[in-house]
Amino acid sequence: MTHREPWQRGTCLTWAWLALGAAVYLTLLPFEFRDDLGLRQAWEVYRNMDLTGPGASGRQQFMANALMFLPLGFFWSAWLAYGRRDRGTTLATFLAVSALGLAVTATVEFLQIWLPFRHPAAADIAGNFTGAVLGSLAWFALRDPLAHWWQTLSGGGPRALHLALIGYLVVYVVIGLLPFDMVLSADELMRRLRSSAWGLWTTPDACTTGLRCYAWLSLEVAAAVPVGLLLAVWLQRRRFPTLLAGLPLAVVLAIGLEALNLLTLSGITEGRSVLLRSAGIAAGLVLLHRLPAHSHGVLRFLQQHGRLILGLTLPVYLLLLLGLNHGFGPYHTDLERAWRQWGELRLLPFYYHYHVPEIVALRSTALHLAMYAPVGLMAWLWHVGRPGGQARLYGLAAASGALAALLMEAGKLFVADARPDPASLVLGALAAWAVAAACAWLTATSSSRPVAPAAAPSPSGPSASPRHVLTGESPWHQALGALCGVLALVLALSWPVAAWALTAGLVAYLALLHWRPQIGLLIIPLLIPTLDLTLYTGRLFLSELDLFLLATLAVVLWRWPARPRSSLLPRAIRWPLILLMASTVISLVIALLSSTAIDLGQAYHYAHPLNAPRVAKGLLGALVLLGLMRVIPLPQREQVERWLLPGVAAGLLATILIVIRERITYPGLLDLDSRYRISGFFTDMHVGGPSIETYLVLALPVALTWCLHRRLTWALAPLLAIGATYAIAVTYSRGGYLGLVVALVLFAGLALAHALRPGATGRGRLITAALVPLLATGAVALPFMDSFGERRLGQVQADFEQRLSHWREGLDLPGAGPWSPLIGRGLGSFPEAYRLGNREGRIPANFDFRRVDGNDLLRLGRGDSLFLNQRVAPPREGDFRLRVRARSDVPAGFTLFLCEKPVRHSFTCRSQGLSLGGGGDWEHLEWRFDLRDMDRRPWPFQRGLVLSITSRGEPGILLEFDAFELLDEAGNDHLRNGDFTRLGRHWYMSTDHLWPWRIENQWLELYFDQGALGLLAFVWLTLAGLLLLARRALAGDITALGLAAGLAGALAVGLFSTIFFSPRIATLFYGLLLLGVAATGRPDKRHAGPTPQAPVPAAQCSGPAPGPTPAARPGLPSAPPS
Repeated sequence: MTHREPWQRGTCLTWAWLALGAAVYLTLLPFEFRDDLGLRQAWEVYRNMDLTGPGASGRQQFMANALMFLPLGFFWSAWLAYGRRDRGTTLATFLAVSALGLAVTATVEFLQIWLPFRHPAAADIAGNFTGAVLGSLAWFALRDPLAHWWQTLSGGGPRALHLALIGYLVVYVVIGLLPFDMVLSADELMRRLRSSAWGLWTTPDACTTGLRCYAWLSLEVAAAVPVGLLLAVWLQRRRFPTLLAGLPLAVVLAIGLEALNLLTLSGITEGRSVLLRSAGIAAGLVLLHRLPAHSHGVLRFLQQHGRLILGLTLPVYLLLLLGLNHGFGPYHTDLERAWRQWGELRLLPFYYHYHVPEIVALRSTALHLAMYAPVGLMAWLWHVGRPGGQARLYGLAAASGALAALLMEAGKLFVADARPDPASLVLGALAAWAVAAACAWLTATSSSRPVAPAAAPSPSGPSASPRHVLTGESPWHQALGALCGVLALVLALSWPVAAWALTAGLVAYLALLHWRPQIGLLIIPLLIPTLDLTLYTGRLFLSELDLFLLATLAVVLWRWPARPRSSLLPRAIRWPLILLMASTVISLVIALLSSTAIDLGQAYHYAHPLNAPRVAKGLLGALVLLGLMRVIPLPQREQVERWLLPGVAAGLLATILIVIRERITYPGLLDLDSRYRISGFFTDMHVGGPSIETYLVLALPVALTWCLHRRLTWALAPLLAIGATYAIAVTYSRGGYLGLVVALVLFAGLALAHALRPGATGRGRLITAALVPLLATGAVALPFMDSFGERRLGQVQADFEQRLSHWREGLDLPGAGPWSPLIGRGLGSFPEAYRLGNREGRIPANFDFRRVDGNDLLRLGRGDSLFLNQRVAPPREGDFRLRVRARSDVPAGFTLFLCEKPVRHSFTCRSQGLSLGGGGDWEHLEWRFDLRDMDRRPWPFQRGLVLSITSRGEPGILLEFDAFELLDEAGNDHLRNGDFTRLGRHWYMSTDHLWPWRIENQWLELYFDQGALGLLAFVWLTLAGLLLLARRALAGDITALGLAAGLAGALAVGLFSTIFFSPRIATLFYGLLLLGVAATGRPDKRHAGPTPQAPVPAAQCSGPAPGPTPAARPGLPSAPPS
């Protein structure tokens, strides 16, 4: 059996997201979020929400919530189940849409805690969820009838007109019963009958005079005219006399429709409404007699006299608009008063509907729609018989409706006791567009003949209508992708710093990625070393890069083919990758299940359950990049060589510039005796770590590879080599030195091995490529003789003994289970294990944020080296006061520092020790100081300032801080979240004791976290990848050459450090490994387009650097097929 869908998939998709957006928008009005409520307090309010039902008084609200979520369930079901009618898809769609409705309503109810006069309620959640469920059921029940009705309406003729009138009657009755707060018992009905909600002529509160009243009564008459037309058609088909039988039926029908209002708690029943409805229905009966048999004469008349009709009716209509909106004054000409009112105006559409009851808002909306509906009729009169399609008509109508509403609302600024409402612009455009579309449809339908039923398609043809051809993407993937994109934008909007800039960047990135998905391979490697605001946000477990990766995942899912092709990776890589993914998931579950509860007050150091998903993000980010490669309509080699490699090179160049700026700003560019170790923008180095040296070692050979691919970038190779070598040198990391040597020796060795082969092509370039980084390293190494770096190398033996001892202690930490040797203790579990079981009894990161007796507190203890910091930017002149409110049960002390400090190393400082007398009472302390001898250079070379707090008490003493204020002479506070109402936002910890956070060997760290299973998978994956890349490099593939050297160098750093402590480094490492193998592991004979059906436009195959592919360029060796 052939089934048709009522609408195209794109239509269902658009309305699905509009329904979701409308539901979220209307439930979160007026978007005036409070900032005096913390997350923990909000969660307590949410847990203690009112669980009672809506009752009679809340039934109106309950039904309004259900109606608001009804379109969400309806259109999301239409989209997700598009073209699929099997029971499994139907059930899965229903469950998914129900879960979506529940998730959305639970989320918005939680967010309403921060809104004024709002509170979460189980009745609201139940109403929203009921609406989503009923909407989904309505789609599956009406799917086939809707397709038939839509085909009938599209076909034109009398059947279409008759069906449209039936549809109008249904809408007419439904609108009359809004908001469906139905009477549910005899007692409620008796109370309705005894109330003043009905009257034989009018109710006591009904309007009797005024233009608005007359307009509302006229609207009742006009709205009933199509009902009369339908009644006349029904009587004619049964050969009854239209007027003789129709007029009594009109009265009966009007009485019945008006009586229905008695069955709603908010409805009003009046005798005059019966008369008005009857008059409207009777007018419809009479109108059918007067309508011509054919519409051609009417259209011809309107073409000839349409402008005359407009000229006569437009002044009358404008007068009516002025009377309805302004009441004809009184007006004033006070511009200052109008400007002041404009400044106080809330421009959010429907903002003012939030402050009135639902029934009042509905009636106001209906009146405004009716006011601007004639604009659509006038636009149609202007357009009829003139060139231009329907799109032009719709645009003209919507713009005219919005313009008319704008003039009326702007005029209210000069009317006494009037207030403009921006929602009128939306309603005006919508009403005018709807009426113009209805007129255009009536014109087309009344002048056309019924369309014969379409012939059944052949058995091999598609089941959907030819207009609704199914695309290659899956709506389920698209739904998940869109939700990921929305989540990324919502998180960006709530970011603690630079929220609008981050949101704008994400929007631009999403747009670019949707236009050209290969741009993601350029931007993500650039952002890895350059975008990290952790020291300003205080968020350790969610970074700005995560938002861009989430946006990338959104586009990947959106473009993911319904039937993916074979894997991009060879089998030698697929199996260990699957094993590593399985091990990662198992270890992640172990880590999350082993924690009793996730305390957000302690989520500001790494000995926390959330460290497990933080570590897992590294591999997940690389898988996102691999998925991006799948949906890019370019050959894999071109993706890597024209997009990924330039991104890595750009990131390396940016890092070199960042390091040079950091060295100039702090110790000095050529001060080689300073013990200062650079960190760049890798802020996870606030607890030490090898992040920056690992990045430099990993990126340098890859960037050199890109330089060698193009003649124009060849000159960059020496600059990148010298800059990166200098940056590695000033890390003073012996693991970094080892990694650089391994990377460059392997890079030079593989290049020379191929260059010295008989008959090798591009020999001169390969030899030059091998020598350039070696010469650059030698040039940089000479000035470092007899420097701090050389002295560090002389301490290798002693430090190695300490590291061996740390490895033994780490593996012997208590807490392992019987299965730990096989599957590990859980991802990111080493900091917590060390915290609980180290031999010295240290307590690293002994602090948390807590709410005690209504106060939001910082609780600071002793146990290990600990500084709690916030980056500040006060002016460098004048006097300052740092006020503290603190307490302790016993006498104790703490020290305050204000230092020039990048991440950990301090330069010029101010410090003051303060003491508490004990007794548990709050004490107010103050420190006065100035910044006159601090660095005064201009940006970007001015040193940053950091406020730090550390405890001076004995172990076991707990200090509690209620507030910090850093005040200048004018009383301005330069601290953010100094009262800790937002827990640790804007604060971060640092320490001088680095052992507690890493086991300092990547293989041992993997064994600790993921056991022998994870270690085996990692060794298998890296060995297989390196062997594949090395084999291709020996065959002359210069891309594989750079990737193999960079990966091997990074692994060399991992011999004495945990290189994947930073998820950014893990993402880059795994990404280069997987994408590099996919691009170089086999010849590229096909595209990885998202859908087999869609041809790839030529414009999508262009890269940032035009020209032939590297394998085809003269002078470069050509890689033979593997």
